[in-house]
Amino acid sequence: MAPVTAPGAGRSRGGSTTPVPRWPSWPKTIRWRAAGIVFDLAHPVADAGDDVAAGPIMNLVVESWPNHYMALYHAGISDSALGHRDRARRHLTAFLDLYKQDDGFTRKAREELAKLR
Repeated sequence: MAPVTAPGAGRSRGGSTTPVPRWPSWPKTIRWRAAGIVFDLAHPVADAGDDVAAGPIMNLVVESWPNHYMALYHAGISDSALGHRDRARRHLTAFLDLYKQDDGFTRKAREELAKLR
């Protein structure tokens, strides 16, 4: 079976060398499961403190699993660091709506949101 490639994979956006990630036109249930696998692979990078490197992958996860609270958190922190203020606000606000623990994640999300105001 030939590998499936995502439409737009390998292309760049606005002079950037970063590929534009896109999910193939798979059914929603398959994209959701694939997003979980991708998250599991990228999460250790984010947990090691490199949210910027993990950001594009976390944004890809959120695209197919929009209520994945930990992907929303890491994508929001990355977006904030990269200057994507509107998207960072959306992701961090959604994270805080879903995640109700009072811990380091919620404190950091609130701090980042305060910086974005």
